[in-house]
Amino acid sequence: MLIRWSEEDHAYIVALPEFDNARTHGFTYEEAAQMGRELIESFVMWYQQDGKPLPNPRLFIYPGEAPTQGRLTLSGNDEDDALPYQEHDVALAIEEKVGR
Repeated sequence: MLIRWSEEDHAYIVALPEFDNARTHGFTYEEAAQMGRELIESFVMWYQQDGKPLPNPRLFIYPGEAPTQGRLTLSGNDEDDALPYQEHDVALAIEEKVGR
């Protein structure tokens, strides 16, 4: 889920790249995050109804950031806060959050 402020729309725009870049919005960051969560939950339900597998999650590296090389930083830049991960671990975390 990517959330960005849009001056043009005067709202936070939510994009879901894993789901064909589906979009929603909210007028506060919290509202946008909730709308994004609800849209993800809807996609999970629709995919399950259609018997389709969920798309693999994507890892986004922002300009100027170095790839984590198999480590997911939970907070800050402290190496103690980084955990080893694999792509399927991230997918499992998403599935747990949306109740799959």
